[in-house]
Amino acid sequence: PAVEHARLVPAAVIREATLDDAAAVARLSTLVYPAELATERGLRHWWSSMPARARRRMWAAEDDGELVGFAAALLSPTSADAGAAIANAYVHPERRRRGVGAALWDAVEGHLARIRARHVNSFGLDEEPSRRFMGARGFEVTYVQRMSRLDLSTLGPPPAPPAGVELVPYTSLDDPRLVYELEVEALRDVPVDQPFDDVRWDDWFERWWRNPELDAESSLLALVSGEPAAFTTLVSDAESGRATSGMTGTARRFRGRGLALLVKHHALARAAARGIAEATTENDEQNVPMLKVNERLGYRPTAANATFTRRS
Repeated sequence: PAVEHARLVPAAVIREATLDDAAAVARLSTLVYPAELATERGLRHWWSSMPARARRRMWAAEDDGELVGFAAALLSPTSADAGAAIANAYVHPERRRRGVGAALWDAVEGHLARIRARHVNSFGLDEEPSRRFMGARGFEVTYVQRMSRLDLSTLGPPPAPPAGVELVPYTSLDDPRLVYELEVEALRDVPVDQPFDDVRWDDWFERWWRNPELDAESSLLALVSGEPAAFTTLVSDAESGRATSGMTGTARRFRGRGLALLVKHHALARAAARGIAEATTENDEQNVPMLKVNERLGYRPTAANATFTRRS
């Protein structure tokens, strides 16, 4: 639905955001979250592939035609909890403390009430201003995610797969369900307070498998004696030479064999050979096994994000 009216606030006008804002939002997101990969093409796909049941709305804050803030609110499309919702807002670093974030969040709160959100997660930089802003709105930090970066020129050659292990690029897969089923299993063990317990095939196929930035040449599935055992998904942007991890996971029965390290090392090496210079990844600080994998590969912390949670 269209915004009922444009709200004037100090230094900004709040309006409904559309697909046409993707380029400006990507630039703003890169400025606010430099450790993350955001592109116009990627955002356009992510927004347009959002399931209708999420009832997502987005807002832009403009100052003299320049986008200086962005916000979104929606029901979680991957949670079986009907009241689980996601909401975010961020503002250009030079335009903060002028009421822009508060005005964006007012729009968010109105939509959260309309969709009857009872358990809201929000994501932002793990820094004192964010904690104060969210704390004043009833949120508390429940998880901290480590953002890490790897200069791929420092990545050593990957070891040969052991006997019985085959690494298959996504481009060679006839059935993407092999990756989907592994990812669904791995997602159940991700430390979050909104469980990924409703990851639907149609949504996953449209949003992830058909993502124009999916690096299907570098992303790999590991087979052990022909059985899907581990995977790693890379999203990359050739123009900037950057890649980020979509997810890496191992089936429970195959854990403890070093497959996550093996498959990710080979995937990163393939990306480097194709001209990608930098890789980033995000891991919850409680996810010790994956943090160790990334540290062994040479990733180093660059920033920290926080999950802010409010229940009602």
